[in-house]
Amino acid sequence: EARSSSLSLECVETNGCRLREEPECWTTRRGAAEQLSNTKPAPSGDSLQLIDAAQLDEALPNGWQLFNHQKEGVRQLLMHRRLIVAFDMGLGKTVTALVAARAFERVRGALVYVVCPASMQCTWRREGAEVGVSSLTVCTWGSLPKPKSSRPFVLIFDEAHYMQSFASKRTRAALDLAKHPQCQMLALLTGTPMKNGRPINLLPLLVAVGHPLARDRASFEAKFCAPRMTPFGVNVQGAAHLNELRVQTAEVVLRRTK
Repeated sequence: EARSSSLSLECVETNGCRLREEPECWTTRRGAAEQLSNTKPAPSGDSLQLIDAAQLDEALPNGWQLFNHQKEGVRQLLMHRRLIVAFDMGLGKTVTALVAARAFERVRGALVYVVCPASMQCTWRREGAEVGVSSLTVCTWGSLPKPKSSRPFVLIFDEAHYMQSFASKRTRAALDLAKHPQCQMLALLTGTPMKNGRPINLLPLLVAVGHPLARDRASFEAKFCAPRMTPFGVNVQGAAHLNELRVQTAEVVLRRTK
């Protein structure tokens, strides 16, 4: 994902165009933002402490202010802890995840681990410093972090669609890391949570966030992947019942489009 900086808050710059207003259309958890305010559960005392520590209405160390959709994304991460952040490019996936991670750092002394493509390591380090995350460790998808068992941590997977195949060692290692008992929050950042429109590519992300649909892989494939027999076995690269899939997974996908 080519980005000039996902920390462009007051004025987003993408391919030479500057967006001075928030895009109108965004869907998160149960629907439009106005529906969200009426349907989201009340935060627990622990979540309220984290939300308070996030200081969402205060400027970041570099002077920028969060957009409303970024503030809401932070609140959702702090309340629900395991989500897919699927904002379109340039709308602030990075800053949303970092501000949420900073709250865990402040309240629980959590370490912050980012897993990203090698080309984005410097960007994440710079933007982590701009947000004020002091315990940031940036790793690549080829070299995942090895947390100490006694220290709580936050885990951010950038370009989370990299973990789309159960057959790959990368996906299996990432899922094992996400299940670590000290993982306090998991943010899966991707503009394409269902890569190539194939539900089977979404399934590893649903496993990572603990969605009920992911508990029975065979049932998921039978219903949403249009399985068919081939000379080489069952092919599950198809797609079916996509509207139902969107509805059932809306509670774990924070979606914002331009």
